[in-house]
Amino acid sequence: HFFIYTMISFLVGILTVMFSSERSIKENVKIGARLLFIASIVDEYRQYFIDGRDAEFLDAVWNLLGILAGICIPYIISVFISGRRQSYSFSYIRKRKRPPYFAIVAILMLIGLFFINEVPFF
Repeated sequence: HFFIYTMISFLVGILTVMFSSERSIKENVKIGARLLFIASIVDEYRQYFIDGRDAEFLDAVWNLLGILAGICIPYIISVFISGRRQSYSFSYIRKRKRPPYFAIVAILMLIGLFFINEVPFF
């Protein structure tokens, strides 16, 4: 799972960096990662309804790690190529006016996967 989602997100990241303006790269990469993560969770739920397959919570975690690994590489390369330095501050937290809908949906979907997980953790 990790390798496949790393390759898919790497390709999505490259396309996002290539076709985004320099100002919108960061936001577009975030949107791409979020869409891939939701698609990977939906794929795990889909496997629950197929005979011989099962929905695994840890597969969803590995999918997320693969997406993060693959999507960060093109973004980091674009930052080095453009030569811009970013200031990392926490001022964006105060500016955020909308609720974190994606985080709420993703956490609820992961909790659902945890409860329908067919292979026990212990």
